[in-house]
Amino acid sequence: MTVTNAPGLPPEPFLKAAFAHTRMAMIATDPHQSDNPIVFANDAFLRLTGYGFDEVVGKNCRFLQGPGTDPDVLTQIRTTIAKEVFGYFEILNYKKDGTPFWNALHISPVYDDDGALTHFFGSQWDITVQRDTVEALSGDVRLADDRLQDAIDRARQLEFALNQANDSVLMTEYAPLHEPGPRITWVSKGFERMTGYASSEVIGKTPRILQGPLTDRKAIATLKESLVAGRSHEHTRTFNYKKDGTPFIVEWSVSPTLNERGAPTSWLAVQRDVTAAVAAEEERERLVRELDHRVRNLFSTVQVITRGASAGDGTAEGLRSGLLYQLQALASAHDLVFHDASRQAPMAAIVSAVLEPFDPTGKMIVREGSEGKFAAKQAVNAAIILYELALLSSERGALSEKKPCTLTWALEGDELRITWTEPAALPNPRQHGFGLVRTFVQSSKWDEAGIEEAAGGFVVRLGLRAG
Repeated sequence: MTVTNAPGLPPEPFLKAAFAHTRMAMIATDPHQSDNPIVFANDAFLRLTGYGFDEVVGKNCRFLQGPGTDPDVLTQIRTTIAKEVFGYFEILNYKKDGTPFWNALHISPVYDDDGALTHFFGSQWDITVQRDTVEALSGDVRLADDRLQDAIDRARQLEFALNQANDSVLMTEYAPLHEPGPRITWVSKGFERMTGYASSEVIGKTPRILQGPLTDRKAIATLKESLVAGRSHEHTRTFNYKKDGTPFIVEWSVSPTLNERGAPTSWLAVQRDVTAAVAAEEERERLVRELDHRVRNLFSTVQVITRGASAGDGTAEGLRSGLLYQLQALASAHDLVFHDASRQAPMAAIVSAVLEPFDPTGKMIVREGSEGKFAAKQAVNAAIILYELALLSSERGALSEKKPCTLTWALEGDELRITWTEPAALPNPRQHGFGLVRTFVQSSKWDEAGIEEAAGGFVVRLGLRAG
């Protein structure tokens, strides 16, 4: 393929290469000459229009207009040129032999190093088939050819299926890949639902409009490497942004679409919002870590109870009873919280499940509180802190001395405030489990949260976010 140059356009090497190696029709015009004439055209433009190079250079692009050309679109084009801004238009043009075709026209101003306007760059793409298909799908055109009608019917079914899918599907031009990148030519209803953008707001723009501060630039660079190589790119995750600025995690797969000759014509991207899935994975990992921590603590608890058994009645039955209480407390809390992670657990149910093994009669731990419910994450935290407080008390605190404790809770806004009062000395800071209690207290938003000595004992105050 050759590139034909003409006076008025500097023969920049990158322009020559770009024009020579693309199937897209391209021209350049000189706004400093009278009537803004064409000064550069590539072979793809000449093939598209049927004109020779000498027939187009030096002329304004209006020779492509005809009886069906929309004058409103022409006005928009003139306004775009006058304002020296980028513009995208779909306009009915005519070839040299009079054949009409729908032209996807992109116009961009070109500036020199000093910021002065030098030329206008125009690219054209014949979208007649796409326009005819859209009109046929809309019922505006009846196609007589049965085979073409069958193809349209299949296209209608395919578009319907794609629009029903929750995943986002979009198509872009195959080139150019450099800034600003290939432009979007079609999006599914799933894309509109996922991003908040209407199709009319994104057609002609690049997928980069979805990127933002949290977007993984390495992932984008890896994607570009695949596109430059002309190969598919699958299962990459990064942050995108909705129209209202909300970030979400998207997983995408991109593949080239080929024509009947096997040549790539566009890129097809399938995107899935995996924000909830990623959050669920992270929560599962956190719960697994917490469960591992609880199991490790269970072994420590067994050791503590075993060592403390001699300080009690010194019998094997006492050891067995104490150990069973601890195991039952953990099992009850685990069943309550993990049986159905989607439901909310009432605070009263958490209190009953965790404390009953320590206080089967309900007389040793006085309980009083308002209603409050927790989602799985916070229910785990509530169960853990109550278990640790009761365990510390049963080992060397008030419960070990058969003295009653008091547990109260009250819902204040979105925070459940818990108070544990015990008529015994403060636990040793080194005692197993007390460090975890202090961690919960320190993370509370409640101004009065803290651990303090009181008359004949101590009080623990902390707050947990209710769900």
